[in-house]
Amino acid sequence: MDDDWSNPVSLGPMVNSAADDYTPSISSDELSLYFTSGPGRGGYGLYDLWMTTRGTTDEDWGTPVNLGLPVNGSAYELDPGISPDGRILFFTIGSNNCGSRCGYGGTDIWITRRATADDPWGEPANLGPIINSSAFECYPNVSADGCTLFFRVGLTDRRSGGDIWQAPIIPIVDFNGDGQVDGVEVIRMADRWGTDDPLCDIGPMPWGDGIVDLQDLIVLAEYMGEELNDPTLVAHWALYGNEGPTAHDSLTANDSTVMGDAVWRPDAGIVDGALEFDGVDDFVATDLILDPEEGPFSLFVWIKGGAAGQVIVSQADARVGRFDRPGCSWLAIDPVLGTLTTDLANSEFISLASEVVITDGQWHRVGLVWDASSDTSVLYVDDVVTVHRNVGQGESVQWATMH
Repeated sequence: MDDDWSNPVSLGPMVNSAADDYTPSISSDELSLYFTSGPGRGGYGLYDLWMTTRGTTDEDWGTPVNLGLPVNGSAYELDPGISPDGRILFFTIGSNNCGSRCGYGGTDIWITRRATADDPWGEPANLGPIINSSAFECYPNVSADGCTLFFRVGLTDRRSGGDIWQAPIIPIVDFNGDGQVDGVEVIRMADRWGTDDPLCDIGPMPWGDGIVDLQDLIVLAEYMGEELNDPTLVAHWALYGNEGPTAHDSLTANDSTVMGDAVWRPDAGIVDGALEFDGVDDFVATDLILDPEEGPFSLFVWIKGGAAGQVIVSQADARVGRFDRPGCSWLAIDPVLGTLTTDLANSEFISLASEVVITDGQWHRVGLVWDASSDTSVLYVDDVVTVHRNVGQGESVQWATMH
């Protein structure tokens, strides 16, 4: 650690080419090297992510290979940052020719996962508006313990100006979303012991290691008895452990009224029960109203089943501000395709629809992020951005949260 650096040595023509080869990221065992290359090297877009490997640290690097689909596409894939365990790859996608991968600004940070270091990469997902913005987020790198993401934020383009930022990578330990970690989480983890349940697989890295075991219990124990307060959370209806006409808000006093013949299902749901509707006249009514014109907010709900044309969350009277109409479906199911839709697409109330079918009888976590100031809507299915719009550019429900 106290020695001087030696003179730089080119990796040679096996790795370097006539294209732009840059932003390298090396694996913790120093046997895999990820980098950006293009244009002119071939692949799926003008810039792609590539990888080269070697058998030992004394050997030369082998012929680079394109990471291929689904990591690379027609967009600009740039700036790889491999996690210490080799199971998470952070990278940047530029707004040029981004197609369905357009994000929030000039460049966004995305993530792709794999079960083990030998498995193929999964479908990439945008890290969302907490990390990404209308600026240029790029050059992601994760700390050696996997708990911190470092990245650069520029206001103009990727190569001029900007600062280095960091964000914690925090495991989700509040399995039922009631704001505290207690015996409920322990029982849930015990029930899923030895499986690959992603909800309980939280250690040793924040994203787990593919199996629920002692490593996950150790992480959970660090948070036992603590209250987990999210200052941005407005309401949270867990829809579990209830009975009767009231759906309790576990954060504040925004309790809601169960209407119709909705049935509490304590043995259903992702965690500890669900509320089942008949698809005709059952619903939950709340006095809490967020004005879509006052500021940005997000809404996420666990659902299962449902039918085309049904509503998931709606505002009965949207006569506020410029949103002057009798009603507005914040989250709904397309009447023909069974995909997730929203009326909060822009100021003209033109509906926005994803391409992911959510009426397949499986549990899905669906969500909406809305920002009236820029007429921006983002729809999520299972925590993956399915559609993003910027004008400037009978079912079961488990829980709902509003931010």
